[in-house]
Amino acid sequence: MEKIGIVFAGGNGNSAYQFGAWKALRSYEVESSVRVVSGTSFGALNAVMFASDGYEKAEAMWQNAAKLKISNVPITKLKEIYDILLTSGLSGVSFEQFLALFGHGLFAEKSFSEFLDEHIDLSKMRESIEHIFIGATRFPTVEPVYYDLLRYPEKMRRVLLTATNALPILYSQLRFSTGVVLWEGSFTDLSPLLPVYEAGARVIFVLHLSQRSTVQQNLYPDAKIYELFPRPDFSDRPGCVDFTRLSVEKRMKEGYGDMVELIQKLMKEGVVSCPIGEKIKGVKAQEKDFLKQTKRAKNREAEEKRREIVNLLTEK
Repeated sequence: MEKIGIVFAGGNGNSAYQFGAWKALRSYEVESSVRVVSGTSFGALNAVMFASDGYEKAEAMWQNAAKLKISNVPITKLKEIYDILLTSGLSGVSFEQFLALFGHGLFAEKSFSEFLDEHIDLSKMRESIEHIFIGATRFPTVEPVYYDLLRYPEKMRRVLLTATNALPILYSQLRFSTGVVLWEGSFTDLSPLLPVYEAGARVIFVLHLSQRSTVQQNLYPDAKIYELFPRPDFSDRPGCVDFTRLSVEKRMKEGYGDMVELIQKLMKEGVVSCPIGEKIKGVKAQEKDFLKQTKRAKNREAEEKRREIVNLLTEK
């Protein structure tokens, strides 16, 4: 079997889609065949949880996603600030002026650090993983850079994970003694596929978070690249960070279903191996349970909407 890699793209708050896809990879026993992972922005956090065999922690995190505290501002306000940043262009503001105004950020990294402590174990990675690439944006050249976490001690791993999630204005940039400044990775490369390809992976899953994120597959002619996208809706706006329970469950279901469909196709083509006998029965049972859960979530959403309508009609 050819070396398998996974790219956890960045882009916005649809990250639960990637966990749903991971759940499918785990169910069909493809997870243990992955050798190279990469990620940027929140996708980098999913990549590291995947590489550290942190499935249980990730599952618990997404089940309580509405309580996530990766910023000390409400997620709605975070979205508004980020959208303004992306659409403003900052015309007439030099890089030096930008750093002077916003280089230290408006908010402390304490909440993000607490998030890492609670959900991610940076001290150990599973032996089957050969590379974990984290994408960031280097200033002042404004170019993508990639770091293999396995080459660094735990303290530096934390620094690099913070860098790829360091949104300008919100958080302070990471400045090194060489003069290099690192900030959020999604600004220059939403889907850090290049380092995965250069590490020798030739079957590569790209788990996008946005319809804006695509791969120029012609640049990798000898690789089999499979791209999965969440469905577009309001939460697909640039910068949207939506961790509400209904949105998370919806994205998880989409990611799981899309990856199951792809895996079944690849099993028929002989690209990935198929669980046999009792194992495949277990997979089908898990699928059935998962779909039941998402159906209950859909019913809850319908009930909440019904209550809203009733409240509006009965308001005095």
